[in-house]
Amino acid sequence: SPKRPPATPLRFRAIMAPMKSAARAFFLSAGLFSLALGLIGAALPLLPTVPFLLLAAYCFARSSERLHRWLVEHPRLGPPILAWSRHGVISPGAKALALLSLAGSVGLAFWGTAIPWARAGASAAAVLVSLFLLTRPSWTPEERASPDEAAPAEASPAEASRAETSGSGLGT
Repeated sequence: SPKRPPATPLRFRAIMAPMKSAARAFFLSAGLFSLALGLIGAALPLLPTVPFLLLAAYCFARSSERLHRWLVEHPRLGPPILAWSRHGVISPGAKALALLSLAGSVGLAFWGTAIPWARAGASAAAVLVSLFLLTRPSWTPEERASPDEAAPAEASPAEASRAETSGSGLGT
């Protein structure tokens, strides 16, 4: 008769069950915190919005199907999340705002400190982030296509984003 693997000890199962619920609680808390920061960022010009919304979507995909669906199907918050997760797209307006914020941050670093390595670090980070932003596409394939060549309908936004954000990460 074929050998069966040994039964999982009850002690191991008892340890693993709370870890699963602890991980879910962690992702739910991180998602809610990220969503709050994203919403605050919508009102404050120097705090980014979309990166926090992307993180919230990633966390909700691992903790709450209801919150994930709400976020990606939201009429104002969902489109940039879906554009990034499906195509790696950052809208031209978001790029412009991010680049302005970067320039302001570097200006504050130069104004606020005389430490050469702090100024160099802020400048280097701004250059790297700017290069990243400028090398991302600005429009989805559907937006670039003419109306005659529109893409066929896909799965619902929540289903598509949940499948994409439950992988190795959002666009990574």
